[in-house]
Amino acid sequence: MIAELNDLFWNELLTRIVEIQKVIPVVGPGAITFGPADNLLHPWLAQQVAAKCNRQFPATDLPKTLQQVVDEQRRTGASYEEKRERLGLVHRYVFNLLTGSGLHPGVTLYRLTSIKDFQLFLTTSFDPLLARAVELTQPAPRPADWVRAISFRDGFRDLPSSFGELPFECVYHLLGKIRKAPDCALWDDETLAFLRELDQDLRSPGNLSPAPHDSHLLFLGLSLDNWLMRFLIQVVKGKHLSELDRDQLYLSENQETGERDQVVVFFSRLTHQLRIIPMPPREFIAELARRWRDRNPQNPDDTALMKQAHRLAHRAPGCIFVSYASPDLSIAEYIVKQLQDKGLLVWFDKQQLLPGQDWEAEFSEAVEQTCGIFLSLISDTSAQRLTAYNILERNLASKRRDRFADSEVFYIPLRIDEGEPLIPANEPRATKKIHAVRKTGGHLDDDFIEYLRRLQVTQSNFFKNPMHRSGLALAGAQTTLEAWKRGEVPPIDNDGIVTAEDMAALDLKGTWLVTLSACDTGSGEVKAGEGVLGLRRGFLQAGAQHLLMTLWPINDETTVQIMTDFYDAARKTANPSQALADVQRDWLVKIRKEHGLTQAVRLAGPFVMSSQGKP
Repeated sequence: MIAELNDLFWNELLTRIVEIQKVIPVVGPGAITFGPADNLLHPWLAQQVAAKCNRQFPATDLPKTLQQVVDEQRRTGASYEEKRERLGLVHRYVFNLLTGSGLHPGVTLYRLTSIKDFQLFLTTSFDPLLARAVELTQPAPRPADWVRAISFRDGFRDLPSSFGELPFECVYHLLGKIRKAPDCALWDDETLAFLRELDQDLRSPGNLSPAPHDSHLLFLGLSLDNWLMRFLIQVVKGKHLSELDRDQLYLSENQETGERDQVVVFFSRLTHQLRIIPMPPREFIAELARRWRDRNPQNPDDTALMKQAHRLAHRAPGCIFVSYASPDLSIAEYIVKQLQDKGLLVWFDKQQLLPGQDWEAEFSEAVEQTCGIFLSLISDTSAQRLTAYNILERNLASKRRDRFADSEVFYIPLRIDEGEPLIPANEPRATKKIHAVRKTGGHLDDDFIEYLRRLQVTQSNFFKNPMHRSGLALAGAQTTLEAWKRGEVPPIDNDGIVTAEDMAALDLKGTWLVTLSACDTGSGEVKAGEGVLGLRRGFLQAGAQHLLMTLWPINDETTVQIMTDFYDAARKTANPSQALADVQRDWLVKIRKEHGLTQAVRLAGPFVMSSQGKP
């Protein structure tokens, strides 16, 4: 039946939530949001993964679910093994996006989790955003494993205690949660497998099983076509969903496919009725949170929650740091508003710094580690200053810029008045050769904002992944590098750049030897528990058995001779590791006799071999 959204309905629902405390939210894709714009996560994920997999969709019909991307991956696979590898790429890309993109919950999740009478959140989504929202809105001591999930790898993990006696708010992933090794449902086949596992787990005695049996269920952002909803209702009611009156499902069955996730359904444990709420999940959650706060006026309001969500989102890697002199505050605020209104991430001290914090430590970390673009606002007022926080910020930014290649754009001097020169004497010395721009009064035109947006895209969404920061330059690479300098993002399907992540997607099973005898091919980023992330990881993940790399720049003439000897020895011995050791030893001895130890190490020492067993 369709619920009538009058005061009687809201009062009844809130009574069950607040006083009886027997309502469990079941959160689906249509209610998982992220970022300052409160966008839905799953359509964004689908489109990002489609681009990484080079799946082409019409601009008017972009994918909204990972299932659509998976269907395309399967359709183009020639063999079972190829299809399996392509599906593995989907999981890898989803994992990287969720763990390396600095995503923060949207306001919808903050609103939902701020309702402190919810003790347990069930979710059919695999992402960590719901749990992050709970941590921020309901801080409490929790064990490391407080977020639990149905798992094929770890076995059944029950709730820590019975529903109603939970020591803290819990999040339970009914279809698994994202982790590096696949253990969650990203598409339909996996969903069915997890549903079978969930069915078995809920038949076992424990704390989780009685929770949905004995409670009212509030489905947020799931479809009535969704197998999970049908299954849970069957568990609670004790009979198939098809045995319910047909008119109880009328609204959902008449919706278009694109609207099916925009459903809120309340299932009562007392009447066993489905009450379909004709309101999009985000609007429903906003209204529910507002009415709940009316009963709990001591709790934070929407403004506080939005500020918290906004603050977290805009300190993500790749953000724009706006440096200004205090007399220019009003223009700085105007610039920040223009950028944030266009969806750019901007670190601004008036939004980020909180009472009691070490302000200098906070902005130093933002400048030295987090931001991807440093915007230095220049005026006659700032030009007269010799000591101030903005001078310290600019000196830190200048030192960081020294670590970048000359082609990379990081430090942008922006003159906000008609004064001269564009770059005054008190700007760091190294910035004098940087091209400055003038935007009088802080008025930013669309072209300049788009330029910053593209810079942020390349720096925050791509290069923060260490597997994107190692690669090989092929034909066409120079055109791509020049486009990056202009702040443009050329299509990745023919950009002349093969990244370590691209390498990992290749099928090199059975490849006996890969030689990377260019400069620094063994370089990469060291991650705790991961090792070095770079070309080595990419080729070995692809299946290469032996990989020869270099640890520092090589000499072309000497390297040709060393490689010739190495190939001869490798063919004779069928053992690349031993062949390299023998050839390298001979060349070290030879060069040391002729030119000394330092030259011997420099010319013959950079070569290393990495090997793995046959797949």
